[in-house]
Amino acid sequence: MDGKIDIYTLVILILAVVVILKLRSVLGRKSEDDDARVERYKAQERARAAAQQAQDKVVALPVKDPYHIMRNVILILELLYRQAQKI
Repeated sequence: MDGKIDIYTLVILILAVVVILKLRSVLGRKSEDDDARVERYKAQERARAAAQQAQDKVVALPVKDPYHIMRNVILILELLYRQAQKI
C-alpha cells in the first residue's frame, strides 16, 4: 500500500464510526423499567430460594413395588379358593 486512503476505506470507516456511536447511545441508556425489572428478578430469585429451602425439608417415602396390587389380588384369590375347597 502506498499510504493513501481510497474512497471505499473512508466510507467504511465513517459508517463504522456512525454505527458505533448509535449503538453506544442506545445501549448506554438506562430506561425507567430497568429498576423495576431488576426488582422483579430479585423477588423471583428470593421466591425460588425459599421454595428450594422448603423442598429440601421434604423426605421421600420409599416407593412400593408396582405389582403389589396384583400380588395382593392373587393372594386373596388363592385364600378364597382354599376356603372354598374346605367347604
